[in-house]
Amino acid sequence: MKKLTAFFVTIITMAAMTAVAAYAESFEDKIITSVQAHQTTIDISKYNMNPTEALNNVLELKNTAPELWAIDEKINLKGDTKKAYQIIVTYDYSEKEISDIEKKMNKTIAEAIEMVDKSASIYEQAKAVYKYMLDAYDYDYSLTKHKEYELFETGSGVCSAYSLAFKDIMQELGIPCKAVVSKEMKHQWNVIEINGKWYNVDASYGDMYRTGSDDYSAFCKSDFFFQLLGFYGGHIEGNTYCTDRGYDYDI
Repeated sequence: MKKLTAFFVTIITMAAMTAVAAYAESFEDKIITSVQAHQTTIDISKYNMNPTEALNNVLELKNTAPELWAIDEKINLKGDTKKAYQIIVTYDYSEKEISDIEKKMNKTIAEAIEMVDKSASIYEQAKAVYKYMLDAYDYDYSLTKHKEYELFETGSGVCSAYSLAFKDIMQELGIPCKAVVSKEMKHQWNVIEINGKWYNVDASYGDMYRTGSDDYSAFCKSDFFFQLLGFYGGHIEGNTYCTDRGYDYDI
């Protein structure tokens, strides 16, 4: 019985180790949870990144993760030439200011979600949010409002504000959504997943070039269709491609 007990202990230990590995915190989750806890020093030593890789990853996250809106553009690293050990961030707002702004943002997101029929298909839910974005907000031609909360607070914003707001709402609805940044175009939009396939969505483009009250020319389109609209470049996490053209003619 002692050998049998030892065998079961080994199995349980291996299962526990596998579970820990399966739920290991990703770099993205580490940064987001640390910022949400208002930490200024974030330990990233376990990710074995060189300084350039670490800095690029954080800067990309700042552009694409709605949760990082409060940190300053200046991000510092601690480490050596081969490995980054810590990320040092500063905040543009006090903890109270962040709390107050987040309450306002959450209220706006909740109001947007209230308008969505949760029994509808993923396509129809995302479409309702897209239309809400076009109806509720205007593009900021002064090019000064880049943050999601600025869009919510003032009613206008640039492409990054639209993209982050749309992603935030999609996340609350449980719809997979990513932000796309094209340095070549100096532009940002989204991709969403519907039934295992990905589609481009650009609420800011739709708002600027809409031709009527129900214009979906930049909603759920393929890469091919977006190229016809003049889009090019763009980096998407996980090399996501939008190849399905099933909604290209729904305009």
